[in-house]
Amino acid sequence: MTLPRFDEIRPKIEAHIREVKDFPKKGINFRDIMPLFTNPQLVNELCVVIADHVRHTVGQIDSVAGLEARGFLFGPQVAIQLGVPFVPIRKKGKLPGATIEASYVKEYGEDRVEIQEGAIKKGERVFLIDDLLATGGTLRFK
Repeated sequence: MTLPRFDEIRPKIEAHIREVKDFPKKGINFRDIMPLFTNPQLVNELCVVIADHVRHTVGQIDSVAGLEARGFLFGPQVAIQLGVPFVPIRKKGKLPGATIEASYVKEYGEDRVEIQEGAIKKGERVFLIDDLLATGGTLRFK
């Protein structure tokens, strides 16, 4: 089976992403990825491409971690493609048991996220997925 390449599926992906001006507040141009999910084959191809990219540029990883909530849409699928566990990173107070937390600043406020203690061990290589086109504010941990 020939794997899809990003440059081959990029026009289809771009056609399924819409820009919503002034959301969630004035001055923010939000990239809505939800229309992608009307095309399950395209979502699958995208996850295959991401996994292939990880294999060839990042190398061996121990897990895929996804940030709530859009990281949950792609993270588990990429983890399955790579044959590694998926680790959810949730907003504060959403996970049971002992957790580890970090704060971050986004363009429209500050928030905190958590993972369950022991989900990632010291020295493990983790591929982190948020969403595709937003500003990446969640990934800028303090």
